[in-house]
Amino acid sequence: MRRRLWIVLLILMFWVQAVRASETQVAFLDVGQGDAIAIVTAHGGSMLIDAGTRKAGEEVVVPFFMNAGIDAIDVVVITHPHADHIGGLIPVLEQIPVDRIYANYDIHPTETYKELLLHIENLDIPFIRAEPGTGIDIEGIDRIEILHPGYPLSDDINNNSIVLRIEIEGISFLFTGDIESQVEEHLIQQQANLKARFIKAPHHGSKTSSHLGFLMAVQPSKAVISCGKANPYGHPDFEVLLRYAALGADIYRTDIHGTITVLIEDGSVDITTYKRRAALLAD
Repeated sequence: MRRRLWIVLLILMFWVQAVRASETQVAFLDVGQGDAIAIVTAHGGSMLIDAGTRKAGEEVVVPFFMNAGIDAIDVVVITHPHADHIGGLIPVLEQIPVDRIYANYDIHPTETYKELLLHIENLDIPFIRAEPGTGIDIEGIDRIEILHPGYPLSDDINNNSIVLRIEIEGISFLFTGDIESQVEEHLIQQQANLKARFIKAPHHGSKTSSHLGFLMAVQPSKAVISCGKANPYGHPDFEVLLRYAALGADIYRTDIHGTITVLIEDGSVDITTYKRRAALLAD
């Protein structure tokens, strides 16, 4: 009887893995006050856009990839070198091989960034400057466009954030780092391809971003805001929430919903949320 039970359990495990393998996951991870987006495709491709703080990397990002059965990450994108976006990459690099890293080559003389760069150098990971026109290929992702930044960089680290537009089975995503209204307006003037079904709200829903003209250019039906519970910055701003709501976009927030995962299979989309019992506090 016990043997039969184990066989049934093994069959169920294989079945669950087969089901998961047929879906692409785009997970906006609950890393508190920070950003981390993990993508695992149905074809085995993997990508990480930012990784939250060091604590978030240890407690959220690394476990996500391990639970997904990913033994190496194809691409990491560092949108900009603030600690709430890069700190978690240190434990990631310590535990999971990474094939290549894209960054904007911005200068930010903090100990966290210095430590991260030393890890990248010691591990001999290709460190590639991302700019419009740079090609990024990942199995299972149809298109990755780098829309920003241009060069030379500005003096504003947030506004030097890498902006990515990604398409997976006809489903489009816009990942915006911490850009503010100046860059949003610049992208409109450049006639960048902004339209996307999903948008990662710029700068954690700050009032300095997500201006109405930009949102009208994107025309999102879903907005995801990555922010920490009771964070000291007041993110997301109430007026920003009103702008998304006025355009009819469904709003998901990591401080309320936890990790928000977009599951894509044969062009169909399902959205799931998972709230951890012990949420990461705002730094």
